[in-house]
Amino acid sequence: MSVEQAPQPGPITHNREEHTMKLENILEELSVFGHDRPVPREALAEAARQREAVTPVLLDALDRIWEKLHSEEYEEICGEPDYDLSYYGIFLLGQFREQAAFPKLLRILTLDEERLDLMLGDLLADDGFSSALYGTYDGSLSGLRAVICDTSLEPFARSAALNVLDGLLGDGRLSREDAVRFLRERLTALGGSEAEQLFGALLVRSAANNDLYELVEEVRSAYRQDQVEVDFASGVITDVTTGKTYKAAPFPEFIDGIIQSGGLLNSLKERGVAKRKRPNEHR
Repeated sequence: MSVEQAPQPGPITHNREEHTMKLENILEELSVFGHDRPVPREALAEAARQREAVTPVLLDALDRIWEKLHSEEYEEICGEPDYDLSYYGIFLLGQFREQAAFPKLLRILTLDEERLDLMLGDLLADDGFSSALYGTYDGSLSGLRAVICDTSLEPFARSAALNVLDGLLGDGRLSREDAVRFLRERLTALGGSEAEQLFGALLVRSAANNDLYELVEEVRSAYRQDQVEVDFASGVITDVTTGKTYKAAPFPEFIDGIIQSGGLLNSLKERGVAKRKRPNEHR
């Protein structure tokens, strides 16, 4: 069964009460899901209580489903126990902050469009997968950057890695200077393909959400080249090729002012902070 409309478990809570389900019963409950079946909350809570026993099973399920995704029968994986168990496993391992899961989740983003949609469905669009990936982060910044920089991958797969980068910036594990330098490189290197234009909009969203005013000129450049249209007041970003829109946090008023003024120096001059050079003034 595809994950496209399957229910998501949400936060998993548990207490230290005595176990009420055997491991095999937990796995059986987590191996079948669908939009017409209630979320097995009791099994999820028990899985959290029995984390040490459940974790290696979930990791193994991810390995097996990865192998099946590269087999000739990959289209038939829907409904298999490993496929269904992997779905809940993504959420559980993210909440467990199980670092051994990070490379297993990250490699999913390198799948082609058909296999990626088969494996994750709407989990990419609603950031559910990004949250799990962030929760399992093992310190491999180079791995994240490799996915973000790989123009052969699906834009939303690259965006999932970019969302993790945003989280690392927010929690202090990535410095502002490193984030600005990396995003500047990516904005400057944008190509003219439809996929690159879409990813350019996602890069602009990242800069806006993190108040990276140092990237104003790069954002203006993308805007000027008609790769994206940005409503700075509302934070709505539009991919001009497809017409799709994305909602980011509105740009701070002072950044909007810098953009509209044509750059930081012009903005400072208009505010009287920097002096305007007189026509005959010597350098």
